[in-house]
Amino acid sequence: GYYMVDETTTADVDYVESVIGYIKARVDVGLAFLHGCSNGGSLAVRVVCERPAIINGVILTAQAYYDPSQGWAMSLGAGTGCIRQASPVPLWNGVGTADLYYGNVFRMQWRAYSIGVLGCEDPPARVLFVASGERYCDEYTECRDGTGSRLCTFVHVG
Repeated sequence: GYYMVDETTTADVDYVESVIGYIKARVDVGLAFLHGCSNGGSLAVRVVCERPAIINGVILTAQAYYDPSQGWAMSLGAGTGCIRQASPVPLWNGVGTADLYYGNVFRMQWRAYSIGVLGCEDPPARVLFVASGERYCDEYTECRDGTGSRLCTFVHVG
């Protein structure tokens, strides 16, 4: 998770930046990706919004994009959040349609990040489809600076 007691402090983002810097100084990692699941995805989004230059991509599972500076309830569905960045961070997002918090809004939130932050152009393309129709992925490939954004949907999964 992340430090939800006081969303105005940057202690959690400072910590992630320190860990990434520590690893990069000791290991030739090339690219650095940040993964967050559920509330950990909230922290990953916050890092993307506040320190995009320290990572090369973000992976969110069981979490939708929203503006972490406003908190979940205030920004869900608003399409606000990060501004277009000098170093846009590509996104892979996976959410289930039965998710109690994001099941009804994750596609809209993914679109808000893809268009608003990455500068992608509609429409996204269906790039993966399982015959049962219960698993599929959509992707924006026409984005600023060659970045991309993929959303994988898991039907009837919470």
